[in-house]
Amino acid sequence: DRTGALDAFGKELEHSKEPQVRLLAHMNRSMLYQQQRQWKEAAGELEQGLELDPSQLQAWGDLVTLYLDAEDLDGAINALAKGTTAGHRSSRHYYSVGARLFKAERFEDARDAFSETLIIEPTHARAVRSLAATMEELGQEEPALELWARYLELAPGADDADQVSQKLAAAGKR
Repeated sequence: DRTGALDAFGKELEHSKEPQVRLLAHMNRSMLYQQQRQWKEAAGELEQGLELDPSQLQAWGDLVTLYLDAEDLDGAINALAKGTTAGHRSSRHYYSVGARLFKAERFEDARDAFSETLIIEPTHARAVRSLAATMEELGQEEPALELWARYLELAPGADDADQVSQKLAAAGKR
């Protein structure tokens, strides 16, 4: 019974002053909320647990994912920043947030997320491609063309290589 388990872990939080017990109670409540697909509640519980022990590095990535599942892009950005401060820097999570920001047409935020992805993993071809498209959306054609060329260097056999080559040729870059 998930409701009973949530209540039991809630009582642990009420009665325990022990940080490790409280951390585990928050993490368990987060997992129970995840099983019920209550992403916002799950993220809130996990974030409270991470406030007790920010050194749980993998949990920062989980928190980013929960905020994405809850469609809370600002929460995901905030979790990325807090996780980075705690020592968790994941190109996968920065890229995922960037992709969602791009889809939401938040191009400046997407640019920042894709740029951070490339700081962490400079040869991340999809991030280079996504940053090129983002720069186009921001009207920054010259940097976009440089990124498209870099994308072709990193992924010469990509499905869209011909299309990108044509774009570069039309701009006089190839």
